[in-house]
Amino acid sequence: MSPKRIGFLTSSNMVGVGPDQREDSYEHDLEFALFAKAADARGMVLEAMVWDAPGIDWSSFAAVMVGTTWDYVQKCDLFYQVLAEIDGKTRLFNDLATLRMNGDKGYLLKLAAKGIATIPTLRIAKCTQAQIDAAYAHFGCDELVVKPIVGGGAWRQARVQKGQPLPAVSELPPEAAFVQPFLPGILDKGELSMLFYDGQYSHGIRKTPKAGEYRIQSIYGGIEQAADPSDAEIALARKALSALVQMPLYARVDVVPGLSGEPLLIELELIEPYHYVEQGPDCGEMLIDALVRRLG
Repeated sequence: MSPKRIGFLTSSNMVGVGPDQREDSYEHDLEFALFAKAADARGMVLEAMVWDAPGIDWSSFAAVMVGTTWDYVQKCDLFYQVLAEIDGKTRLFNDLATLRMNGDKGYLLKLAAKGIATIPTLRIAKCTQAQIDAAYAHFGCDELVVKPIVGGGAWRQARVQKGQPLPAVSELPPEAAFVQPFLPGILDKGELSMLFYDGQYSHGIRKTPKAGEYRIQSIYGGIEQAADPSDAEIALARKALSALVQMPLYARVDVVPGLSGEPLLIELELIEPYHYVEQGPDCGEMLIDALVRRLG
């Protein structure tokens, strides 16, 4: 009997070569190698598939997981069209409803309404000076971060200061945006990411920005170190996951310190999070074991 094929969605800028290849494409290599090894040990074969490549027979896979699809924010309509096609042919993880929900950062407002401690967030129709000025007044602060409604990896995200001109239009969210007060604690305490598989905690990573930067992604020079969450941080993560309609197969919960040091949810990554496999070498086994349980 042939082994079950499991698709692992990626993007051409992560597995190709040339000018469009991302600087952090090595993260795909690390992640895929670990997950593929765990799949092989359980009699399955994990195959990296460029999500928008033509002519793929998705019905030939026992399941498809969203992996390093780190170009989808530039072509969201096509991305969800492909995901819907996959969902009609085989098992998709995470499930389509969860992926759609998580693709719009409005989920933060919904979680806040359920009592989850999140960064205060305001939705605006456009990044105009008038709307940004109104956001300064709304939050009572002099520094903000503006983010696209649909985005990832700090794409077209900007840190703005009261009294300073806004960045160029090409550096701001293209349409509607979320605005949040800038929390200075991220500069020295960074952001804590916690990985969960089927609701089970795997490992934590603290990411701090390099000097002169506020973004913590490796592509901007962020520093990543293994870290154990505090009781308050892990409790917040579990509460956020429990508030979802369905427990996801995989989840990364990102928290940052608030003005008083309390943990606040900044992101719930359920689409294509990096799993920080260097700091969690057992996470491949946890993910594939959870997948096996889901497939029965």
